[in-house]
Amino acid sequence: MLGLQNTYRDYPFMKVKSSQGRWASLLEILPQKEEVLKYFHLYRAFVFPFNPILADVNDFELELRLYLKSLDTGELSDPLKESHRWTDDKYLGQIGLILATMASGVQFSDLSHVSRAHISRDLIRRAFQSLRLANYLCRPTVQAIQALLVIGNVLQNNGQSDASSALLGCTIRLGQALRLDTDDSSLSSSTSSSDSNTVRTTNRKIWLSIVWQDSLLSLCHGRLPAALSRSGYSFKSLLLPKSLSFTESMHHICQLAMAILERHETGRSQIALSMQWLTIVDRIRDSAQLHLRNQDQCENLQECLHFLAFRLNTSFLETVICRPALGKACRDTNTSEYERARMRAKESFANALQAFLEFHTLSIVPLRTWSTIHTTLSSILLTSIWEETKNDSMILDLQKRTIHVFESVGSSPGAADNTTVDDSQWLSEPHIQLLKTVKNVVRQNAARNLASGDDQNETVNPPTGSEDESGILPTTEIVE
Repeated sequence: MLGLQNTYRDYPFMKVKSSQGRWASLLEILPQKEEVLKYFHLYRAFVFPFNPILADVNDFELELRLYLKSLDTGELSDPLKESHRWTDDKYLGQIGLILATMASGVQFSDLSHVSRAHISRDLIRRAFQSLRLANYLCRPTVQAIQALLVIGNVLQNNGQSDASSALLGCTIRLGQALRLDTDDSSLSSSTSSSDSNTVRTTNRKIWLSIVWQDSLLSLCHGRLPAALSRSGYSFKSLLLPKSLSFTESMHHICQLAMAILERHETGRSQIALSMQWLTIVDRIRDSAQLHLRNQDQCENLQECLHFLAFRLNTSFLETVICRPALGKACRDTNTSEYERARMRAKESFANALQAFLEFHTLSIVPLRTWSTIHTTLSSILLTSIWEETKNDSMILDLQKRTIHVFESVGSSPGAADNTTVDDSQWLSEPHIQLLKTVKNVVRQNAARNLASGDDQNETVNPPTGSEDESGILPTTEIVE
């Protein structure tokens, strides 16, 4: 009524085509049977279990079956006979989502790094073309939004986290346009109660996936989050059900991260607040399924991998929460909370590095996932310049072993010193530079420890720019 709705039927930034022209454009980008069978199962095995963007993976697989059947019957092959079903906005978005999941799966294939990057970029291009044909910007659908989230994840793993963050901003606004951020999404009065509940559940899951991606990128880049929900999330009276799954536990962790990123406290009040945040992390962990709390309770490999992924993510958040206690601003705060925060930070750094090492032993996922690489390398950097950890023999051993893992992907010892983005199997250019920096600092720390007989009073100059003007240890923003 107020003229706020979009009216364009076609995507405004491409030449308007006839219905037949749109059909011809679609036929040029369709995923073929061989591609789907080759790459989707990789997404299902290596990506979805740790980042479940698809709101209903079972329903998606049934839609994928329908698509493959349409390919087989020739419904998607005749340039002169348009399929009105597959040119509908919903199904165009579905095709874009299929292509996006394939692009994500390619990144975990056994192809060379160059081939993986080339094929995933081509699939992303085709996915975006399908979304443009669906006019995702003016007429968004839940299929298109899920496709954009998967594309953002692919961009991260290609080392383009800033581009992923920019794309996420658009995705968030599209999600808000569909009222995914509210608990009372507008539904047709003719919609049955069961259908209404299904739609609300789907919308809620997609919004939580948006929050997941936003909290991760905001933590890594040191930025304020954008996916703020009108329904809010209260932690003061948080009542958590028992036996939370990996996905449910991660949703609570990500929403806590959003709340932390929105708060700005200084000095002693910040330390006190940090302890409150840590208590909530502990409550979430205590409410998780048993295998997420105790590795000895894992009954299969997937549960072991979920345990390690959950520990890595929670440890990273704990180090962010404890960061005020690591810097000069709170150094004169001789309180028990201050000491507890420092000890918790040290423990969390060690847990993060140990979880990465064990995760790497069992799966290719950590070395193909940008967020895991970023978390691990930034943990090495911070522990190599913090006086509490840089001379600690256990931490030093974890640092060396982790650096060796990254180097072992190269062709020879010391590969990190000569690695470039073109021959790297796992790193973007900023991460390659970060690896070289942390390797030099760790090597310097080890040499000085040896020369001084582990003299804890010996200091090592941190790399240039490693401390800001306030003396607080760097956020991960400076080590992107």
